[in-house]
Amino acid sequence: MGIHPLAGLRPGAWMLAAFVSALVAAHPVSAGKADLRAAALPAVVIKGLAVREDPLPNHGRSVLEVSCSLFSTGDNTGVAAAWLDLSGTPLPGKVPLSPDPAGGSPAGERRFSARVPIPFLMDTGGYRFSVKAVDSAGGSSAREAGFSVVLARDPDLPAPGSGEFWELLEQVAGVPATPGNRVEILDEPDRALSRRLSLIHGAGSRIFLESYSLVRDEAGGAILDALVDQADRGVDVRVLLNADSQIPLSPVGTLRLAWNSVLSELEGQRGEKLEAGGLADSLVQFLGKKGQGDGGVRLVLFQGLPRDKPESAGPPPYWLADLARTREAQGDPSMLMEKGPGVPGLPLLDYAVHEKILVADGKRAIVGGRNLEERYFSRWVDLDLFLEGPVVDQVCQGFAESFSQAAAWAGREVPAVPSAPAAQPAGNARAAFVHNRPWEGDYSSQAALALAVACSRERVWCGSQFVILPRGVLADALLDAARRGVDVRVITNSLETTSEVAMGAAWLASIPYKEKLLKAGVRIFEVSGDPDPEGRQPYYHGKEFLFDGRLLAVGSYNLSLRSAYVESENLVFVEDAALCARREEAFLSLSSSRARELTLERLAALREQYKGRMALARKLELLF
Repeated sequence: MGIHPLAGLRPGAWMLAAFVSALVAAHPVSAGKADLRAAALPAVVIKGLAVREDPLPNHGRSVLEVSCSLFSTGDNTGVAAAWLDLSGTPLPGKVPLSPDPAGGSPAGERRFSARVPIPFLMDTGGYRFSVKAVDSAGGSSAREAGFSVVLARDPDLPAPGSGEFWELLEQVAGVPATPGNRVEILDEPDRALSRRLSLIHGAGSRIFLESYSLVRDEAGGAILDALVDQADRGVDVRVLLNADSQIPLSPVGTLRLAWNSVLSELEGQRGEKLEAGGLADSLVQFLGKKGQGDGGVRLVLFQGLPRDKPESAGPPPYWLADLARTREAQGDPSMLMEKGPGVPGLPLLDYAVHEKILVADGKRAIVGGRNLEERYFSRWVDLDLFLEGPVVDQVCQGFAESFSQAAAWAGREVPAVPSAPAAQPAGNARAAFVHNRPWEGDYSSQAALALAVACSRERVWCGSQFVILPRGVLADALLDAARRGVDVRVITNSLETTSEVAMGAAWLASIPYKEKLLKAGVRIFEVSGDPDPEGRQPYYHGKEFLFDGRLLAVGSYNLSLRSAYVESENLVFVEDAALCARREEAFLSLSSSRARELTLERLAALREQYKGRMALARKLELLF
């Protein structure tokens, strides 16, 4: 008996050879590599694709190892290049696959592999990637695979606020700690408003303002008037507002700022004042452009990712794809999963700027949770920080980046944001300003919070307008902290307090995630509402995080899906034991006197009562 022609081949090559033999038997004509292509084989066969370890811990020492076998099917061709396409992950987009130095099989098959480090505190969840290859004739092939990342807390993490902590914060958020800052809590509404007006009126050269909304009511109108007055005196006033929230809430206020900006630009171009007595003069008077100087409000409305950007036509971001796959596996797809940010869809679903920033002369700043409307300065519960010192330089830089980018996307030609002398030391607090830019895949605020939670050993107390955490490293860090015995507490809204602002859907959408937190040991307190359903509710809008009595973070960031992945948010991290003690006292006072602790029994009853509405609200959670 002769030797079988397939003897001596490895199992993978044997199967390929068997397939070739079958083709030859079926097609007596020439059975070269060209026939393989005619049989719809890819230019490069990718087989044996494997991920060595899955899931991968994110403690900073893991490596994604991918290997596969490649074989070119064309006549006189070989594998020219192969790589991992990781563009659907936070990892580098393109990583070359290297051939095995031991060589390949007689049939031309060769093993390829790549190693990619998993960064410390990489966002958790499931990821998809592709192996792509091209042959020497230009033919290409691709095959998809996946891996997942899980939270792996290192027990040797430093304490919050320590020197080692600040080094890690710079590693995950890209921002160094700055010593020599003065930080003041603005928790009283009247003082929060008066401080803003004082900063605006006292500015001598420039004012930067960013807000989700600026409404022409009592408080917002006072701020609006002050801005226009200063602009008319020649102060460089730059305002960045979120278009989708600003225009519906205050069309008149928007018009006033916009026309002030337009008229100022016209005056600057013509070098002369507009004629008096006409419609233009009436608009000037109404909009506040009094012609006392060459200044003017430079207004930019952030309108999301431009539709001609490549990102707007690409696949959904990794977090949305992961969430969609999870929901599909649970048989509960979201109505909004196919319309992620940057894709034409619902206006409020797109990328947004949600930060609240006011800076005067590059020296003093207010950063926090308050939008510029009367209700934030009269009866709502909210919080800001007044800042002096080097951290203000970071706030200015963050504003300048957002303002310049939004202006470019809107087609506005505005002068570059002028640089200011470095802010001088003004106090003893160490601080860092962290903000995320989700349209660039930057989720620094979430990573910074997750780091602080992971480093905490005693207590993590949070205040948030929403609690909608369906995925991610921050959700996992909070659950892990509670399970290892850390005192984790959250203050948020009740169904009653959300009713006034039509946010009941957000409360309903939060129920599954509150249940998960409660089961892990997190204590949740919901602010009590006015018994009168028609009464004015004490809506909770604070965004505050306290860690081990040593570190606090205040800004615009909610415990929500949008804050993590859709909106530009900020947080000021401050190391100050005295401020932390004061805020812990306020937290305990609010949770004990004006809030009700949520239990699993009560949550189960509410879930049964509102199960129909809850199911619908959960499908809309990308709006919150």
